[in-house]
Amino acid sequence: MVHTIFYFKTRRICVVSMLAVLFLLSHCDVRLHADIITMPRTANDGARVESATMSLAGRNSTNLPRSVHELLSIHPTSRSVGMVFAAHGVPEDADWAIGQVREILRDVDRNRPIVVWIEHAEPLGLPQTVRELQEQFQNPKGPAIQWSRELMRNPMRHEPLSLLFALFKQAQKQEADPMPFFLKTADPYTRHLRAGLGRLNQEGWKIQIQIEKPAFESYLRTLQWNAMNRAAGHWLSLGDGRKAFASLGMAYRFFARSLEVRDQVLGRQMLRSIKQNPDAFHVVIRGIAHEGGMSRCFFDQKISVSSVIQRWYQPAAWGNSNVRISDYLSQYHELPTIETSAGRGFILKQLRGSVAR
Repeated sequence: MVHTIFYFKTRRICVVSMLAVLFLLSHCDVRLHADIITMPRTANDGARVESATMSLAGRNSTNLPRSVHELLSIHPTSRSVGMVFAAHGVPEDADWAIGQVREILRDVDRNRPIVVWIEHAEPLGLPQTVRELQEQFQNPKGPAIQWSRELMRNPMRHEPLSLLFALFKQAQKQEADPMPFFLKTADPYTRHLRAGLGRLNQEGWKIQIQIEKPAFESYLRTLQWNAMNRAAGHWLSLGDGRKAFASLGMAYRFFARSLEVRDQVLGRQMLRSIKQNPDAFHVVIRGIAHEGGMSRCFFDQKISVSSVIQRWYQPAAWGNSNVRISDYLSQYHELPTIETSAGRGFILKQLRGSVAR
């Protein structure tokens, strides 16, 4: 009984102390720094990996549109591109998205080619988390690479970076064309999306499906996001609020960079397609976290957008943490960063929620 009482008193003190530290952090100027890594230029073994120390904070976006709605006011509209941003976790999300695509296409000539762009973050078969990556590279004959540590290095070492690059290229080569995956996958969301596009085709629209081309840097940043998230949890469990805050701030920075790379690649794909087939109408179905990035990408590429439909919240698909992210994205159109007071406040709320639990 004595030990039990002491435990609860100690835990209460730790929680109160942690909350106090997190409050103070909201008034601190916490500066983070990481590497933008120049990827190997060839898929050959022993490819040279260059790295340079640069800020991950991103470019000055003062004159760039924060949302697609702002983009609509900058570029003259044209009937060329429609966009649907929504959650994509459960079949209901896909059914809702198809309904919005039908709404966008209502006034589009059915003789006009319709190109629908589908998300594809990385080739199939790749480890999705640091834990999965660690399991894949277990070395019974010698010491294994500690991937959590390597992914947080500044800069990242040549050997693990080259291994990751080779792993990505191998998966990309094996996949070759992601279209069969989209046409055959049993994933409920994708299955409903595929069926919905098939119905649109039967209703008279000439639907052509295009798949996003994955990029290595995006995959790397996603793993780094996962590593920094784990680090934030580790520091939080040890009662170090400052390091937990810094780690989670860096995690969001990696995640933002991952999305930025994907949006830039997709924007270039779309621009090539528009130039090759200027008569086509394009529809992008994408997650809500891409809305700000796609608007800036389209602004850079001078791609005109005619209609935007957003669904910021899908309770059936998301847990409480993701709902908070959805609320933040709906207001600021980008992921939280510690460079802004709103971003710092959001990150602190997440850490406080973890402490309270």
